Amino acid sequence: MNLRGLPAVRLLTVPFAFLVVAALATGCAKSTSGTTEPGYLVKVTVKGAPAASLTIAQLQDLPKVSLDAYGKSEEGPTLLSALDLAGVKDFSKITISGLMKGRVASAELTLTRDQVTGTVILDFTNRGTVKLAGADIPEDNWIIDVTELKVE
Repeated sequence: MNLRGLPAVRLLTVPFAFLVVAALATGCAKSTSGTTEPGYLVKVTVKGAPAASLTIAQLQDLPKVSLDAYGKSEEGPTLLSALDLAGVKDFSKITISGLMKGRVASAELTLTRDQVTGTVILDFTNRGTVKLAGADIPEDNWIIDVTELKVE
């Protein structure tokens, strides 16, 4: 018995349970951070026909470019190198599909060939996806969790 008349074991159970829950929650958060979304692919279509499906591993193997835009540091392969990996050598425009900033709705951004420069990149996110970012693209137009590159 302790001072409050309760068995000492019961008093230790509550703090111990709290520590176990906190440890599990912390462990879960760490185990999912920076991991690839299950089944995540960036599909590439050329004039509506499937051309490739790029995995995060394939994109991570490409040379990376660092970019400072809007007070943020972004890093990933250029959009041009991802297209080259997919076998796309020439195009007039590309539409990038995914989510808008805040991940609240679907979004698309169409760029002409002249707008796709070495400063347009597929930045790696902490969720194991990529976002389209670029120094010459307004941040509100960046595409989060890119799902498809529609090439014409």
